[in-house]
Amino acid sequence: MVFTVYNFLTITSAYGNTFDQLFSNYVNMEKWENSSETLHEELLAKAEVSEPADLWWSLWDPDKSGEQKAANALKLVDYLYPDGDISRWEEIKGLWYPSLIPTTLAAVDAVYVAAHELLEMDREGAAWLARNLVNDLGKSSRARHYFMKYGPEEYLQIITRLSDMGLNPDYGNWTEPHTIGTMRLANPVRGKISQNFAIASHFIFMNSSGQIVNLGTYAWDREKGRIYEVIDSERDDSSVVFLPMRW
Repeated sequence: MVFTVYNFLTITSAYGNTFDQLFSNYVNMEKWENSSETLHEELLAKAEVSEPADLWWSLWDPDKSGEQKAANALKLVDYLYPDGDISRWEEIKGLWYPSLIPTTLAAVDAVYVAAHELLEMDREGAAWLARNLVNDLGKSSRARHYFMKYGPEEYLQIITRLSDMGLNPDYGNWTEPHTIGTMRLANPVRGKISQNFAIASHFIFMNSSGQIVNLGTYAWDREKGRIYEVIDSERDDSSVVFLPMRW
């Protein structure tokens, strides 16, 4: 018990919270965990019955309430992550047809939208549930690199809120990001570019299954939120960059 308390206080004290606040957080952890599980099940029951791609599109619908977006996002997490385990992000693969939307990026959208909307709720356990979602994503070293170390602006907003509450991850401190772009992370593939241009522009490559690789079929311009099909310029005897269609 003493060892566990010491570890928790050591992790959270890096953010300058008072001892009383930190100890209060520790004492409340079990209550928050139970409340977050109850809230999780309640929100899942409110999720819309839709195909995964439609649930993802719903996250950007201005007519949806924050609670509904959180519910749909949590349902999408269950759909996309193996056994609903967010730490297994690296196992996700596939694209939604016919729009060619990478599920790898949509899965991260689901975590961040759920966390953001939960932090807006005045519900017991909501902040702890948000913390658990982001915490579990950070257990994947590759996800932590691509979506936390180089995270969207919304990730910084989320961890700032969590840090202010003294809610920090199991693995130490929240990864401070070099913020790049904003959500949404996923998008339909639109337009074509040369491989050389993608390399020169420091785009992130994805294979035909939407997984991040060194060189691949698609290139993600994360700063502008666009995804392109990659053309091998030498194979096509062309160095022309095909600009994307508007969408």
